Amino acid sequence: MTHRRFEDVIAKMHKYLQELKDCQVITRDGRGRLPPNLPANEGIYVFYKGGEPMYIGRSDRLRARLLQHGRASGGSETAPFAFNIAKEQFRARRPDCDSMFRKVLAEDPEFAPLFCKAKQRVRRMGIRVVGIQDPIEQTIFEVYAHLKLGTPFNSFENH
Repeated sequence: MTHRRFEDVIAKMHKYLQELKDCQVITRDGRGRLPPNLPANEGIYVFYKGGEPMYIGRSDRLRARLLQHGRASGGSETAPFAFNIAKEQFRARRPDCDSMFRKVLAEDPEFAPLFCKAKQRVRRMGIRVVGIQDPIEQTIFEVYAHLKLGTPFNSFENH
């Protein structure tokens, strides 16, 4: 692997952010399908609601990953954005939910309908994508863009 300087990688972050902000918003059609030609196969994606950035993620299989986020059968690991939306709503009912394991929370009969509705909301959101092939640049840009855009549903916690 080629050794690169950290400063050289960091120098690309502003350019990637501008590309992300300038790209066309992608939406699903009435049947929940994505357009046939995404602008990239791998890189960073951001979900937008009403023009506001809500969640950022990265993938080497963008189409599949974007579909997972809103799939009705998606679980807490494959639809983490929807899971975080539902958890925020559930917290009003169960303040102790932050101490619950994801699997236990996902199976809670009061939580499950919130999670289902959150996945439906995610399916209706706009998406912007910037292609980044290098995994190190993807990783750094994901955090950089989160900090710059202030995406409220990213936690970067281990689970």
